[in-house]
Amino acid sequence: MSNFSLSEHLTRFQTSDKKTFPPVENASKELNTVIDRLAISPGEIDADYEILESLIDLSQSFPHLNTKLQTQLSYLVSSSLGNLAQEINSNLSGNASNEDIISCIPQWKAHLEEYGYLSHVILSFLQDDVSTTASQSTSSSMSRTNGKRQGADSAVDLFKRSCTQIENFLEMINKVLDINLSKIFQTTPEKDLFIGLFTRPLYVLIETEQATKVQSLKFLILRVIATSVKNHGQGSSAQNAIMTNLTYFMHLTNFNAELLKMINDDFDYPQLTEDVLRDISKKEFNSKDTTGPKAISNFLVRLSELIPRIVLRQMTLVVKLLNNSSFTLRCAVVEACGNIIVEISRDRQELEHYKNQIEVLLELLEERFTDSNPYVRTKAIQGILKICDLRTKFNKNRINFVKLSVRSLQDRS
Repeated sequence: MSNFSLSEHLTRFQTSDKKTFPPVENASKELNTVIDRLAISPGEIDADYEILESLIDLSQSFPHLNTKLQTQLSYLVSSSLGNLAQEINSNLSGNASNEDIISCIPQWKAHLEEYGYLSHVILSFLQDDVSTTASQSTSSSMSRTNGKRQGADSAVDLFKRSCTQIENFLEMINKVLDINLSKIFQTTPEKDLFIGLFTRPLYVLIETEQATKVQSLKFLILRVIATSVKNHGQGSSAQNAIMTNLTYFMHLTNFNAELLKMINDDFDYPQLTEDVLRDISKKEFNSKDTTGPKAISNFLVRLSELIPRIVLRQMTLVVKLLNNSSFTLRCAVVEACGNIIVEISRDRQELEHYKNQIEVLLELLEERFTDSNPYVRTKAIQGILKICDLRTKFNKNRINFVKLSVRSLQDRS
């Protein structure tokens, strides 16, 4: 077993200029030697320290490798990581005795950290390629000259190739996250550092809008983040990332809503959604800030469409946004109320269960007919129109709907 220190290598990599990592001499020969050793077992990674050193050097010089070697290296590291995860999982869930498991834990931990670091390095370079090629293909898409067209085509090819390699990694990372990592990493900081090797590059990757449009890649990213939240206590880091994304990246409003839906529906973990909504209800915006309120508004509306019952639970917090000076936020709250009522009214049993809450939302919609802003008043009218089209007639409220509608005819705006 090697003396590999994850924290030292990670700090060195993150604080270094990645362009300064030198190319490996005779990289093809080095890689073939490593492939032959790891073909025996993924545990061979540190049986000879030169093998680990070669892998680290090859990974850190990833941009200097030709396309073939890059593909071979990323496949070698990702497949070895997956094989290691399967081996560990089968031992933990199989008939191995506690004594055998305890004796293997130091070695498993070392191997996971070594492959985790290599994966982090390669993912970081692949993420850079995706970001760079996405911007290149966008800037070249308007050009019709042959030279620039060829440049755009090569950028598209690199984008697709990088996305495919990232997908291969994510499939193997999901196998790693299926392991009960608390049995291997004795302290929370150690486990968080390890899981961050995989999640941090993903949070940077999704900042590139084109990456989130690749459906197969997006699904795997969502699955990795969701699993890390549910099974490995990464709710706080995911919550911080979501709030940051909503502040700076408009294209991630739908992505974040879909992430929370997956965590709620597939992983039965509504706590993260509730925590995010609690943060949003406390958020204050600069009067000159238009991007922030718009992103939050789009997110709330989308969330009310995807998981309306969870939003309803936190509606007492969300309605605080009606006191905000931003009419965009008030519009979002009003539209969310309408979406929740419409969705829950589809099921009579649910409607009876949430009867009191629905009454409150209906009153809230009625109140917004007198909002100071015409856009908010319009949203309230649209919400009531949707409700009137439902099979559930809300007879008690209809007379008031009519009175409000007649009064709104005098609304010149």
